Amino acid sequence: MNRIVILFFVLSSLTGQTLHIQSDYPCQLIVNGNQHTELQQNVKISIQLPQGEHQIEAISPDKNVKWQSTVHIDAAADRTIDVPLKRLVLKEEIQKKGYWEDTATRMKWAAADNGAAVSWIQANAYCKKLKIGTLSSWELPEIDELRGIFGGTGDERGFRIIIPLRLTGWAWSTTEGKEPGEYWALDFGDGARASVVSGDSGLNRSLCIHR
Repeated sequence: MNRIVILFFVLSSLTGQTLHIQSDYPCQLIVNGNQHTELQQNVKISIQLPQGEHQIEAISPDKNVKWQSTVHIDAAADRTIDVPLKRLVLKEEIQKKGYWEDTATRMKWAAADNGAAVSWIQANAYCKKLKIGTLSSWELPEIDELRGIFGGTGDERGFRIIIPLRLTGWAWSTTEGKEPGEYWALDFGDGARASVVSGDSGLNRSLCIHR
């Protein structure tokens, strides 16, 4: 009886389980450093892997964007992985261009905030001086415009934004707050807004738009 149990354990360790994987963007699949196959967009494939840890990578066709993850395979159950490569590719494109354009409103958002704590006056001045490519005349958004791009899963900093802009903190708006001398700022972590004294910098940043 013990020999049967041991044999089953050995065979199970060798065969491992099935890894189901799909990507939301075409890519080259690399498994443990070895080229495996090409993944078509939203087409799931299944591969057999032995038990243990495995390095899974997905590389965009132009090789400029790479996603990677360590996957643990055991005998308990199959694993399923969804590769979120499309957002990473879009982020790369936005950073290269310097801004993202909303095709519905024709409004453009700077690819990143200013990257440091600023007062409202400093944030407003930053946008007015900003120039991206041939575009000038940038400005701070209204609070409802900021709320319009909040959502989705959190990025590496925990900020939830429907387009992959580079954020480092809260975002000032031009919308006047509860009291005189205050303006609304948005926390992209949970979508909450706060009425902040214009002279306070704290976590607040300048994220500019171009109308």
